[in-house]
Amino acid sequence: MSIWDKYPNYSEQELGTLTKAASEVLMTGGGYEVAGMETLDIPPRAAAKEVAEILRDTIPGITANAVQQLFESRTMSSDLAVQILGVFREQPGLAELIAAEYEQATKRMAGIEIILTAALLVLACKIKKFKLDKNGVEITFAPFSEKITALLSLLLSKG
Repeated sequence: MSIWDKYPNYSEQELGTLTKAASEVLMTGGGYEVAGMETLDIPPRAAAKEVAEILRDTIPGITANAVQQLFESRTMSSDLAVQILGVFREQPGLAELIAAEYEQATKRMAGIEIILTAALLVLACKIKKFKLDKNGVEITFAPFSEKITALLSLLLSKG
């Protein structure tokens, strides 16, 4: 099943990963870096200014401020991303490249989740005391927590 089969009903995580995958494919189109786009970490203000400049002749009166507000609205920016992805989805070659990048990204994320799970397990094993009240959170770490040790033993016995 391709990620495109779910269009336009993506979870927030799927939409984020698919949007990043599409950006990666476009940025490295055919293996070549797009001029001026060495990273996807462009600040919204800079992106808004660039988009407003590009669309100045097409959309009279467009301002960087208006574009930035669009970016900052979670609903509007998500809707825009879905619509843009819909255009890419209609281009078979491009859609295949984006779907492949999406699959690779989800595999990379699975690797990250393994690392995060390992880190979480290490921290959880060290919790001796956890207290949450109106003043905040208090955590006292110990060498191993009995509950986590028991959980780990159970999981290891099944493996």
